[in-house]
Amino acid sequence: MQRRQPTYRNQSGFSVIEVSLVLLIVAVLAATGFVVYQRQQSSSAKSGVPTTSVQTTTQPTATITYFDIKEWGVRAPYPCSLRLTYKCQRTTHQQPFQLTS
Repeated sequence: MQRRQPTYRNQSGFSVIEVSLVLLIVAVLAATGFVVYQRQQSSSAKSGVPTTSVQTTTQPTATITYFDIKEWGVRAPYPCSLRLTYKCQRTTHQQPFQLTS
């Protein structure tokens, strides 16, 4: 003779009905999302929008100009449309060095 544990009304946990309701709600949301996704795919195919895009690149026709700072040994490329000014104050009492491009 085995004894069964008595059931109490204030037991904690989820019942089968609660779990099945949550699963039903998740299934409805998934089905709705799938239908909306399928409609979006078919409407984009009908509109003639290509699904794959081909990216074309063109080579720049401008020549590369380099900005040189000989004191620091730096050479950096920059587009010709920019106007760069570099001033360097020397420690000796000579005229300031100015490079303008």
